[in-house]
Amino acid sequence: GGWGEVSAAGILRQLSVKNGAQSDQAAGWGISAAAKLLFGADKQHDLRLMATYGRGIGRYVGLNFAADALLDPLTGKLETPGIFAGLAAARFTIVPGLRTTVMGGYLNVDYPDGLAGLSGFNKRAWSAAANLFYSPVKALDLGVELRHGERQLVDGSSGSLDRLEFAAKYSF
Repeated sequence: GGWGEVSAAGILRQLSVKNGAQSDQAAGWGISAAAKLLFGADKQHDLRLMATYGRGIGRYVGLNFAADALLDPLTGKLETPGIFAGLAAARFTIVPGLRTTVMGGYLNVDYPDGLAGLSGFNKRAWSAAANLFYSPVKALDLGVELRHGERQLVDGSSGSLDRLEFAAKYSF
């Protein structure tokens, strides 16, 4: 509609392992909802939101940030980590041909209790970014973006990054 758009998605999948004497199956599932809300004069600005939750969907969220499933060597059972991810972005048109976006994202993995050997696995991450894009002519975009992100592992180790990027795109 004239106010924006909403969407929902879901996934249901079967995960299995056959490793010599060990064999098991687990269900993977996920739900996702998103919205793009237009606002401002002539609906020139927008707010974008998305949230995803599920188990056994690591390959589909955050560029494989978490495993789809883990085999518990003690029980021989396939365990699925829970995943929550959220994204929010606000895009503003400053003047025709000049726009900026401010965005943030968060991802958290909930591993099943009792699994050993997870210390080097990803636990959570977040990032925030802001950019500025200029389109001097219809087919050309020139931009700059500043991003800060942090990641934490299951064992508590963490790290961060700061990145400044420049972009040029010609659409033909």
